[in-house]
Amino acid sequence: MIVDTLTVLDLLRERGVRVARSRYVTTAKQAVAFAARGPIALRLVPGSYGSGSSLTINDLTTSQMVRHAYDRLAAQAEKFAGGQILAQRMVGPGIDIAIRCRADAVLGRIVEVRNGIHRAQGAAPLDACEAQAVLTEFFERAHLTYDPAAMRTLALLMVRVCAIFMNTASSRLTLDPIRVYADKYDVIGATLEMRRAGKSHR
Repeated sequence: MIVDTLTVLDLLRERGVRVARSRYVTTAKQAVAFAARGPIALRLVPGSYGSGSSLTINDLTTSQMVRHAYDRLAAQAEKFAGGQILAQRMVGPGIDIAIRCRADAVLGRIVEVRNGIHRAQGAAPLDACEAQAVLTEFFERAHLTYDPAAMRTLALLMVRVCAIFMNTASSRLTLDPIRVYADKYDVIGATLEMRRAGKSHR
């Protein structure tokens, strides 16, 4: 079972993870009200809680832009069973990465950091030093620059995400994308897939 997108984001926030401010909107008026404090993005979350592709319209800065984007997504939502429109506060520019925890039948529980074709992984759970080792390998493979403060912040995020994964009956937890800038980050998207009854991974 795939858990509702906003429910996952709320769970992450409750566990101390930085998450872009988000809420579902069901009318253009609600979307405009959400945009009152700054630019937003609107994203169509398909039926089955995000099991398909999503359509996102970014950098909506005026009421007219928000209404136009909402109407466009609302029309598309009719093509998806149970599609919902998620409004999110825009975050600053930076590098997008993903962190995925998964249960593998052979390898056990794994945590992976990736960006496009570049990735590095380690066994879950892990501590801050082990997380920094995985991150160092990833950044070197991806030819990305980083500073020590950013590395420490992301290492703590990895440890926290692993703990959430280990303490839920899930087979997969993915944070994608995570916007990284300076020594901060914001999680923009997340999915959580629960294990089927009777299945377990050591």
